[in-house]
Amino acid sequence: MNKNKASVFVFLFLNILGIFCASNLHAAASKEITLKMTILPINDSFEAKSEALEGTVKANADGSFSAEKIELSLTTLKSGMDLRDAHMANKYFKAKEFPKAIIKNVTAKNGIFEGMLALKGVEKKIQGTYKVKDKNLNADFLVKMSEFQIEEPSFMGLHVKDEVNIAVNLTVE
Repeated sequence: MNKNKASVFVFLFLNILGIFCASNLHAAASKEITLKMTILPINDSFEAKSEALEGTVKANADGSFSAEKIELSLTTLKSGMDLRDAHMANKYFKAKEFPKAIIKNVTAKNGIFEGMLALKGVEKKIQGTYKVKDKNLNADFLVKMSEFQIEEPSFMGLHVKDEVNIAVNLTVE
């Protein structure tokens, strides 16, 4: 293994270890979003998290759930590495021009939800699954960065997979 590849491997390993340790030190927040990104070709991953979600989920009389609007300031996502966070916000999300990701018009019933995601000036329908336990709603869905005109992040032969797993945890009101 040459020196550059070894450096990248150590760099990625330490980042993943740091994220794993940090995520196990505190309980899940009542409002939290996690983006899990896969690094190719090594098939490893890292996460970016934020507890700065704005918006509420309402329980409806028919057993369904709804949310008018859930917003995330894109500069609040943290991966455990300041330089990566800055690149993610400024280079890929273009947060100065498009400061927020917005999920709106969410309807959820029988474990399936759908809504609209507005990100970087593009609006697309999203669909995913959810579970409710006590007053916590946990939703999961996939987003393709290319559908939102997000350039593929890459560094020294490594790149991030186009498909990003997103998990959202919110308190039901």
